[in-house]
Amino acid sequence: VVLIPSHGIGYIMGRIIFGNHHDLGLCGHPSRVFFFNHIMEKRRDTLSAQATGIQSEESGDFSGILFTRPLAYLFFTGLSLSVAFLPILSSRLYVAEPGQASAVIIALPLAVETFGFGLATLLAGFLVAVLSWKGLFYGGVLLAGAGLYLSGAADSHQLLTIARAITGVGSGFAYMGLRSIINREKDPAKRTKGFANFYAGMTAGINTGLVIGASLADGIGLQKVFFVASAVMLAVFFFPILIRIDDCIPALEKIKKRMS
Repeated sequence: VVLIPSHGIGYIMGRIIFGNHHDLGLCGHPSRVFFFNHIMEKRRDTLSAQATGIQSEESGDFSGILFTRPLAYLFFTGLSLSVAFLPILSSRLYVAEPGQASAVIIALPLAVETFGFGLATLLAGFLVAVLSWKGLFYGGVLLAGAGLYLSGAADSHQLLTIARAITGVGSGFAYMGLRSIINREKDPAKRTKGFANFYAGMTAGINTGLVIGASLADGIGLQKVFFVASAVMLAVFFFPILIRIDDCIPALEKIKKRMS
């Protein structure tokens, strides 16, 4: 275990992923040796504070919907790992044919992915009432992970285009699933803060994914980065299960029921 000094790298990463002053440093308390222990400690402190009506300086207003920030960060980091070099891979797999505009064909995988994302966000508005946020999110993450894996295994431009379409549809469903978690919050102030944290995590994840993906591509090759991205999607899939995010919303009502 590498100890990270307080207000050092751990503090910076805590600011990026969680916002506020949630330090990811591992010094000072035995229960913070593991990352998830630190997360659960924050959640436990907040739930206890809500149940007693006392808000400590440590727990602050760290509520369940704020877990969408690290979820968005992980998801969009994995999704963005391949964006920087996708046109390069597309050009390598594309076999030029007479009468075709090569620039348009090379850009097709990214264009199809974007179209799939937009189409999925439209369909999600109707599906969320049937599938709930869980169905949208978990199904979307699985589709996105499968699309990323198929992108790495693609040996032709046509297969790459199909794989990116699957990735786009999956990412659109997962995106709307994350938004649905926040929409369940009835308090407008908390809901607004939840969306702010969600988009902060998304923006940070996109930038992180672009940088790390480009570096990985130079070291391990273009197509292997897709396999790394699909592994990140597995982490995203199990993250809500590990922290039991559904139990956090609405936290206060559930605590009152257990105490009564």
